[in-house]
Amino acid sequence: MNVTRRIALSLCLACLGWSLSAQVNLLDSAIGRFGVIVINNTVPNSAPDPILNTLGGAVTITFADDFWLHLEPGLDLFWTNYGNDDGRAVPVESEAGDGNNVFVLGFLLDLPLMASWHFGTMLYPERRQRFTVGASLGPAFLFRAGFKGDTTAAYADKMVVNQAAVLDWFWQQGRWFYPSASLRFEALLQDDFTFVLGVRGFLAVSNLWTGLSPALDHAMLHVVLGMRIAIHPVAPTDSEAANETVPPTASPDEDSAPVEDSAPAENDETPTTGS
Repeated sequence: MNVTRRIALSLCLACLGWSLSAQVNLLDSAIGRFGVIVINNTVPNSAPDPILNTLGGAVTITFADDFWLHLEPGLDLFWTNYGNDDGRAVPVESEAGDGNNVFVLGFLLDLPLMASWHFGTMLYPERRQRFTVGASLGPAFLFRAGFKGDTTAAYADKMVVNQAAVLDWFWQQGRWFYPSASLRFEALLQDDFTFVLGVRGFLAVSNLWTGLSPALDHAMLHVVLGMRIAIHPVAPTDSEAANETVPPTASPDEDSAPVEDSAPAENDETPTTGS
């Protein structure tokens, strides 16, 4: 592993460790999600913009109860195909051959700071409002692993060269760093289950210092649907606790009261018979 990859992984692990350093009881909820991500491709004579399925999840880390800011680290997985174009990684069709087809797995780690606001009617009395809107900003890291997409024996050596060139492109000059922003809408369905709809944007800021033009090349737009499940159920309110009934206890007098024997006394006398 070269120095660039070590720096990227160290920075990512440091941010993740900081976000997860909160106490376990601050883990508010977990989200399972799937979606579609569109990658902006500006290279002429290459494949169209990749439109890819994603699968992932996130956890919510709160700072305090009912506070409007929280952390929400998440991880999403997607896959596509790239080829080597004179040292630059460009999208290619999945059936591309000629020893220039690298199957790429993308691991998108997002560490946003989320702000949320609740509105609408109460689904349950004296609990939070039913609907939530949110917005976030934060760092994101896109780590890619590449595998041979063309296994033709005649192109084996060429495939090795192109595979290395594609991975080098992705790991050089900070091309794994993608600051993110998002907007989200949530609807509390019942109990601890909440429907989530979100839109996230990721900017390849490495284009600013590498001189790659246009600057929006490889920017990404991600639309997700998910379900939030509360880790710590909502505690009952004061009024709910007051309405709980306490089973009655027996009084000391009732416990010490003697129990009368209702059975008839047994007659031990033997009846006499006439002579």
